[in-house]
Amino acid sequence: MGKHFVLLILFTVFNAFFSGDIVAQIFFNNLESDTIAGNWIGNKTITKGNAFSGDFFSETNGDVIYGLGIEQPVPDEYFLKNVILKISGYVRTNKIPNNSVYTITLNNNNKTSLWKGIQLSSILKDTTNWFEFSDSIVIPARDTKNTIIKTYMWNRDKHSATYIDDLKFELLPLSEPSFLPQLSDAMVNKSSAEAKTFFTNNWFNVFIDESNIVFTGKKGDTIIDNISYYSNKTFNDAGYKELSTWKFIKSKSSSNGKRLIFKCKTKRSLLVMTIICDYNSPTVEFFIDEKYRSRQEVYRESVVVNYHNDINHIFRNNRTVDSDNILSEYWLDQQGLQVGNGANSMIIYHTPFVSSQQLNTTDKQLFINLDYYHDHPFFRFPLAPDSSNWKLDESQSHYNKKAKLTYSFKIAFGSDNNAIPRFMKNPSGYEATYIWTEHADFTDLRTNRATYFGSELITDADSSTGGFVFYDVPVTKSVFYDNPDSITNFDASHGMFTSLESTIKTDTAFEDFLFQIRDKGNDVCLHTPEQYTTTQERFKEALSYMQIHFGSPSWIDHGNNNGPQNNREDLICDATLKDSPYYAIELWDDYGVKYLHNAYYEEMFTYEKWQFEPSLEKPYSGFGDFFPKKDYYKFPTKTKGLYHWPTTSAIFVYQPFLWDYLFNEDKLRNMIVNRHTEFNHVYPAWTDPLKGMWTYGEDSVIIAQQGFNKALNTLDILRDEGLLNLTTIADYLDYRTALDSIEYIILPDDRIKITNNNSVAVKGLSFAVQSAFVTVDGLIPAHKKSGKDIIFWFDIEPGESRIVRMINQ
Repeated sequence: MGKHFVLLILFTVFNAFFSGDIVAQIFFNNLESDTIAGNWIGNKTITKGNAFSGDFFSETNGDVIYGLGIEQPVPDEYFLKNVILKISGYVRTNKIPNNSVYTITLNNNNKTSLWKGIQLSSILKDTTNWFEFSDSIVIPARDTKNTIIKTYMWNRDKHSATYIDDLKFELLPLSEPSFLPQLSDAMVNKSSAEAKTFFTNNWFNVFIDESNIVFTGKKGDTIIDNISYYSNKTFNDAGYKELSTWKFIKSKSSSNGKRLIFKCKTKRSLLVMTIICDYNSPTVEFFIDEKYRSRQEVYRESVVVNYHNDINHIFRNNRTVDSDNILSEYWLDQQGLQVGNGANSMIIYHTPFVSSQQLNTTDKQLFINLDYYHDHPFFRFPLAPDSSNWKLDESQSHYNKKAKLTYSFKIAFGSDNNAIPRFMKNPSGYEATYIWTEHADFTDLRTNRATYFGSELITDADSSTGGFVFYDVPVTKSVFYDNPDSITNFDASHGMFTSLESTIKTDTAFEDFLFQIRDKGNDVCLHTPEQYTTTQERFKEALSYMQIHFGSPSWIDHGNNNGPQNNREDLICDATLKDSPYYAIELWDDYGVKYLHNAYYEEMFTYEKWQFEPSLEKPYSGFGDFFPKKDYYKFPTKTKGLYHWPTTSAIFVYQPFLWDYLFNEDKLRNMIVNRHTEFNHVYPAWTDPLKGMWTYGEDSVIIAQQGFNKALNTLDILRDEGLLNLTTIADYLDYRTALDSIEYIILPDDRIKITNNNSVAVKGLSFAVQSAFVTVDGLIPAHKKSGKDIIFWFDIEPGESRIVRMINQ
């Protein structure tokens, strides 16, 4: 081969020098150079002959199975940026078929975080020609640090040779969506020298002039430059966006402090903001009262806080903390942040009485969203008998003239806390959540017993040998109440089952099965009363029966589309329309249903392109925190007091190997590290085994699939380790919604006062904090270590207050 070796051509291309945006970095190897350059591997496989270009190519065969590739750290300029890695080249073989794979791996801190193989068997069509191959992966922003890209040819077929030439790698910054309004400097007011002092205490000062509200620390250093109001609304189909100032009206003094009152009059609304300052407290309370002056649609309205100092801590929506490696944009849900430290700090945290918070760290802007349409995604299938899959996005709020709303939040100033306790999403120290939600379609008693008890032959839950009950994995299982149209499983099972679809009213053995799994901790709810649109009488009958026998607050929509048969009583068909004969929202309230499945993310494919193979999360949190995605939410203007919970896709395990792909331990532990909540969408007892989670055992007995049992066992182990909360919709949302009524106050001495304003006790109330150790009312609570956090938990009775102290010495 002589000295003919490897050529590296490296292009680093930039936009105009003043923008600084990286466009691409390209590594290309045509194997024709006399010198070695770059981080290429597999150089010893290079040989001379019938190359695609020039004289040289790389050969792998039965003796040398690993070939040409690259081992390259993610370049520094891509740190904390989402990156697309594109790979292309030309391949040839001497034998068909050829099962070679071009392999791509990401290795972070000596651990493989991603493995992907480009299958070449379908590309290599003959033994004469060179064929082009290409593929790409996305490297998430949070995974760029300390990550090594490694690629290589892997000749899995020892009986053939595989040749590769003209290998190219491109690194491109991935274009990210932004969910923040862009406010120009001209739109943002700054404090003026004419601002007057209106309040002062030991922690902060408030200055006001005609168009600015400024907060400084006790030594006079600026903490908040200004507070304004932003709105994005539609009136008579015409959209408008405004950034408005607050006009000071008056102050009201009391023995404890002052109330500072402001007004903001926009085109269509009148807002009053009351800022309550206490002489003896570092905490300021903000109340926003809004009255609509005309009917309008709201996409966003926000209080905009321009903060002055650098970020100290960002309390992410997944309950972890960013204190360095700060990204440019965050959706914080109702968590918060700490700006500055000590006397020059402000902390906003736990804001259940606003929609969400978003953060623009580049421009130092905090958006406290009073209403934001991405926080309550909602769509409908309008009734249209001649249409199919026609959807209307109705996520924006509709407010009528004279509608009134009140919002509130708190900001604490001058805290010496380097970190504060954050509410965990789960009780009793669990770090992540996995919830099975089963949809009722086309099941048979035999497949139900197999997937819950392990075998169709087992009729007693206590004798289970596999399935959900054996591994004590609870399910939110939806069912049909009746089958007036005598729907069978024949078509859905491709003729394997001729039985009627399982429903309560038509199968007493199925009803007994449901009672058994209810007693094992499963949440049994309606998947609508029947396969098609029901009658009002049957709807009430079904709701009454379910309330009496199962008491579930959950509901899972079924059969959504535009036709009149498509369960028009469902949430995303006609259930919210008062003039519809299928109006259901009042009945849900009457019969105790309050937690409704919302299929928005599934039907709209919202996060389809934002997955990362090693994770169950969708979207993957490693891409950043810019996506708005709540675990649950209300939509008062459309669905009153109901809570929505979302799923992102349905799980169908068509091949046995997919069980390990979906539920391998590494993937589940990745979910735990990121403190993710996963609501799945499954059909375990569907009478088609390619959709269900059962198979045929000896003598054609229906049993739970081996991979299904293995997955349940893995989940069970992680629960036993205290990491993964396996629960139901009802239990999970009972806990999460209770947190909204827990009051959180930072006291003058930096302790935290926690008060339970619920009418019931909250068991295992959990927090995480970066501290040496913690006391609750002077005692050390139940706790554990998790990364940099101590996770601790305790019970709190209704009306009770507990005092949390962080000790760092």
